[in-house]
Amino acid sequence: MDKIIFQFKLFGFLLGVWMLFSLSLAPVNILIGGLFSLLVVFLSKGTYYHDQGSYFSLPSFGLLLGHSIRLILDMYYAGFCLLVTIIKGNDDPIIFSMDLENNNLFITTLIANSITLTPGTITLDQRRNRLLVLSVKNDFQQGKTIGKDIKTRLEQPFLKGGI
Repeated sequence: MDKIIFQFKLFGFLLGVWMLFSLSLAPVNILIGGLFSLLVVFLSKGTYYHDQGSYFSLPSFGLLLGHSIRLILDMYYAGFCLLVTIIKGNDDPIIFSMDLENNNLFITTLIANSITLTPGTITLDQRRNRLLVLSVKNDFQQGKTIGKDIKTRLEQPFLKGGI
C-alpha cells in the first residue's frame, strides 16, 4: 500500500514540477507532462521500495529545504573564496578520504553531491559512508580540517534531525 501511495505522490510531484517549469495550463502540455510523469514513475519502480519496505529513509521536507538554502549560500561563499585562492596562487590540490557518521545511503549521496556542487571540492568516489574528495585548497593535515568542516556544515544537520 505504501508503494502505491508513494507512486501517486511521485506522479503528482513530477506533474507539478512540469507545470511549474512549463508555465502553461494548455491541455496538450498537461497531457505531455502527465505522460512523462507516468514514464518516470514506471521506470523508477523498485528504486525506492522493495518487497520488505523502503531501501532508505528520507529526511523531512524542512531538513531538505534548510540543506538546499545552506548549500546555495555555501556555493556563493565558496565561489568567492576560490577566486581569491586562485588569484593569490594559493591553490594546492589534495585528495583525501573521509568517513561520514550516518549510514543512510540517501544522505551520503546528498552530501557527496553537495560537495561536488560547492566550488573548490569534488567527490571522486563514494563507498557506503566513505567519500574520496578532491579539494583545490590544501589544509596540510591530510584533509582532516576540510573533512571536519564538511561534516559540520553538511552532515550534522541530518544527524540532529534524527536521520
